[in-house]
Amino acid sequence: MSTDCIFWKIIRGELPSYKVYEDDLTVALIDMRGSLFRDTNAA
Repeated sequence: MSTDCIFWKIIRGELPSYKVYEDDLTVALIDMRGSLFRDTNAA
Protein backbone atom coordinates (compact mmCIF):
# COMPACT_ATOMS: atom_id res chain seq x y z
CA MET A 1 0.00 0.00 0.00
CA SER A 2 1.33 3.41 -0.97
CA THR A 3 1.86 5.90 1.83
CA ASP A 4 1.84 8.76 -0.70
CA CYS A 5 -1.96 8.90 -1.11
CA ILE A 6 -4.09 11.84 0.04
CA PHE A 7 -5.22 10.07 3.22
CA TRP A 8 -1.67 9.38 4.43
CA LYS A 9 -0.77 13.02 3.72
CA ILE A 10 -3.69 14.16 5.89
CA ILE A 11 -2.73 11.78 8.70
CA ARG A 12 0.90 12.97 8.60
CA GLY A 13 -0.28 16.61 8.74
CA GLU A 14 0.98 17.51 5.27
CA LEU A 15 -2.52 18.53 4.12
CA PRO A 16 -5.11 20.53 6.07
CA SER A 17 -8.00 18.69 7.69
CA TYR A 18 -10.62 19.05 10.39
CA LYS A 19 -10.29 16.02 12.64
CA VAL A 20 -13.30 15.31 14.83
CA TYR A 21 -11.70 12.27 16.50
CA GLU A 22 -8.29 10.65 16.65
CA ASP A 23 -6.76 7.81 18.65
CA ASP A 24 -4.06 5.17 18.05
CA LEU A 25 -6.18 3.28 15.49
CA THR A 26 -8.76 5.74 14.13
CA VAL A 27 -8.95 9.17 12.53
CA ALA A 28 -12.37 10.72 11.74
CA LEU A 29 -12.48 13.73 9.39
CA ILE A 30 -15.08 16.16 8.10
CA ASP A 31 -15.22 16.51 4.31
CA MET A 32 -13.41 19.75 3.39
CA ARG A 33 -15.65 20.18 0.30
CA GLY A 34 -18.58 21.22 2.45
CA SER A 35 -20.71 18.12 2.54
CA LEU A 36 -24.34 18.76 3.48
CA PHE A 37 -24.24 15.91 5.99
CA ARG A 38 -22.20 17.12 8.99
CA ASP A 39 -23.65 15.04 11.82
CA THR A 40 -20.76 13.45 13.72
CA ASN A 41 -22.99 11.68 16.26
CA ALA A 42 -23.22 7.91 16.07
CA ALA A 43 -26.71 6.65 15.35
